[in-house]
Amino acid sequence: MKYYVYLFALLWWIPLAAQEVESVPRLERAVVYRNSARLEYHGKVRLSAGNVYLTLKGLSPYLIPETIELRGLGDAEIVHFRFVNNYLINPRDNAKIRELENRLRELEKRRTLLEARINALRDELQILKANAKSENPDLNRVRQYVQYYRRRYEEVMQQIFDLEQKLKPVAEEADKVRKQLKELKGKARRKAKDLVVYLYVPRPITADYGLTYLTRRAGWDPAYSLRARSGNNEIDWTYQAEVSQETGIDWENVEVSLSTLSPRYHLRLPKPSPWYLQKPAPVMPVKNRKAREAAQVQGVVVEAEAAPHYMESRVEESDIDVQYTLPARYNVLSGEEPLLLTLRTFRTPAEFTHYTVPYLSRNVFLRARVSGLDKYRLLPGKARLYYMDRYTGETYLNPRDTDGKIEIGFGTDPEVTVERKTVKNFKDYSSLGNKITVKREYEIKLKNHKKTAVDVVVKDRVPVSMDEKIEVRNIRIGQGGKKDKNGIITWKVRLNPGEEKVLTFGFEVKYPKDYKLYF
Repeated sequence: MKYYVYLFALLWWIPLAAQEVESVPRLERAVVYRNSARLEYHGKVRLSAGNVYLTLKGLSPYLIPETIELRGLGDAEIVHFRFVNNYLINPRDNAKIRELENRLRELEKRRTLLEARINALRDELQILKANAKSENPDLNRVRQYVQYYRRRYEEVMQQIFDLEQKLKPVAEEADKVRKQLKELKGKARRKAKDLVVYLYVPRPITADYGLTYLTRRAGWDPAYSLRARSGNNEIDWTYQAEVSQETGIDWENVEVSLSTLSPRYHLRLPKPSPWYLQKPAPVMPVKNRKAREAAQVQGVVVEAEAAPHYMESRVEESDIDVQYTLPARYNVLSGEEPLLLTLRTFRTPAEFTHYTVPYLSRNVFLRARVSGLDKYRLLPGKARLYYMDRYTGETYLNPRDTDGKIEIGFGTDPEVTVERKTVKNFKDYSSLGNKITVKREYEIKLKNHKKTAVDVVVKDRVPVSMDEKIEVRNIRIGQGGKKDKNGIITWKVRLNPGEEKVLTFGFEVKYPKDYKLYF
C-alpha cells in the first residue's frame, strides 16, 4: 500500500512541475509622453505544453504594473505574474570600465617609476650630506670634495625638479581617471526588473510576442529655434524636443515617437469646493531698483552657425494629442544628457517693429508680432532667437495662452538709440498748507543711426491715482502720444535714416504731506 501512495504522489507531481524559460525581449519603440513613456518590446520564444514559468528579463524598475500588456502567446493562459529584481551591469559600461582600468594601471606604473627615481636621488643627497661631515685633516681632499659636493648637489636637485614636473600631470590624470572610474562603476550596476509570468500552455508553440508597459522617469520638454532676417517679414521656426529618461535601462536603436499627452494612472473625478470671497492682502511694491533693473532683458549678440537642415517627423493629430514620429532610430541612454530632436519646421509671417520702454531700459528692441500659431498646437517652451544668423538671446514662449498670437523680442538694435531725462525747468516741488504739489516734465530722444527707415513703438507712463486724496492733473502729452486708462502712453514714430525726434510728456501730482510718494 505504501508503494501505491508514493506512485500516486509522483503522478500528481508530474503535471504540476513547471518548466522555466527565459527570454530577453528587444525594445523596438518608445512613445514618450510629457511625464512618462510607453515602451514596446518584441521577442520570440518556444514553449512546450504544460505549466511554464516565462521570465522576461531586463525591464525598467520604474514600470507601472497596471499598464502591462502581453500579446502573441496564442492559446497560452496567463495564470499570474510577479516581479523580481535583477542587478545587472550594462555591457556598454563594461567596455568603458575596462578601458579606464587599463589606463589607470598604465598611469600608476609611470607614477611608481618616477617616484622611485626621485627617492633614489634624495637618498643620494643624504649620502652627500653625510660625507660632508667627515673629519678629514687633508685640506686638499676637503677642497676637492667640496667642489664635487656643490656640483653634484646641483645636478641632483635639477634632476629631482625635472622628475617632479613629469610626475605632477601623471598624478593628476590618475586621480581624474580614478574618480571617473568610481562614478562609472556606480552607474553601471543598475537594478532592472524581470517579469515572471506563470502560464498554462495547452500545446507546444513558437510565439512572437509583444510586451508593452508605461514607465515613469521619462519625458520631453519643447524647445524652439527662431530665425529672422532683415527686410524679410517672416520667421523660420524649428520645433524641437529635449528627450530625457532615467528609467534604469538604455533605449538603444529604437523608434521614437513624442506625444503631447500626459497620461494619468489613477484618475479621480473632480469635485467642486466652496468659493469664498474676502478682502485681499495688500501688495507690497518692489523698492529695490537694482533688482528691478537686473530683471530687465539685455540683448546679447554673438556669432552663430547658419540654420541647419532637418528631416521632418511624421505628425499625427487627434482630439486629445499630437504625436510626432521621428524618421530615424535613436539611442536614448538612461541618466545621460537630454537628446535634442527636431519635430517639425515651418515658416510664419511676422510684423517687425522697434520697441522701447525707456523708463525701464535704455535699449531699443526688435519686436516681432506673430499670429496663426494655434493651428500648429504648440506647447510652451524656451526659444533660442537668431537674427541675421546671429544668436541674440533666449526667451520663453507660451502660444497656448494667447490664441496663437505672440510678441517676440529678437534682441536689441544698437543702431537705434533712446535717451530719457527729466527737464530741469519743469522739475518743481511746492508745499502749501498740508498739501504737496510735484510737477514733472520728461523728454525722450530717439535717433536712427541706420541707413534705412525704422518704425519705433515707444511706451512710457504717467501716474494713476488710486486714492481720492491723491490728485493727478495737468497731464501733458506731446504730439502723437495716446494714453490709456492705466496711464500707459504709446507713441508710434517713424524715423528716417539719421533722423532724430524728441517726445515730451508731463504731469502734476498733489497729495497730503503725510503721504510718502517718490517720483
